[in-house]
Amino acid sequence: MDSTLLFSSASYAWGLQGICQLHRIPFAPQVVLQQVPPPYTLLSFQRAAKEIGLKSAARNVPISQLPSLPLPCLAVLKPEAAGATPVKARETDPTADPVFWKANPFAVADLNKRLEDLKTQLAVPRVNMFEAFGAGDYNSPMACNGSASCRSFLSADGLHPSADGYQKMAEAVFAKIVEVFETVH
Repeated sequence: MDSTLLFSSASYAWGLQGICQLHRIPFAPQVVLQQVPPPYTLLSFQRAAKEIGLKSAARNVPISQLPSLPLPCLAVLKPEAAGATPVKARETDPTADPVFWKANPFAVADLNKRLEDLKTQLAVPRVNMFEAFGAGDYNSPMACNGSASCRSFLSADGLHPSADGYQKMAEAVFAKIVEVFETVH
């Protein structure tokens, strides 16, 4: 397992928050991000999980073995293993002008297209967050911003999820895990 794999601060907090929610452990993402300095790696994720009181271990397993892992678990896919081009994590600057993030919605649409292609290529489940946010089967933040339901789950920058958005994402991912688990078993 590559312990140097980088996560964005949002992905890092989202992963910890989702697992904490499942275990009914109170979680404050801003506090954790203040206590754990970047870079956010798999190793720092494990350390933070253990400090919160969770059992944590990393396993390098093929996708076919995911259904046999103890739940809950957090799966980190490595697209380069399937010959795909990996998408590099990038830290966002919280002091940046929000207009910067609204300026290039096509990058998000392109990323979502790549994720959809990867899902098909690897035959793994994927949760469409725009659909989970109530905007239908879209792949662009512009479409989401056009939907009042979807927009209510976005932060002021119009691109990243709000606290309610992260909650909705955790619920959607959990529902997909249950759906896949029930299909397998």
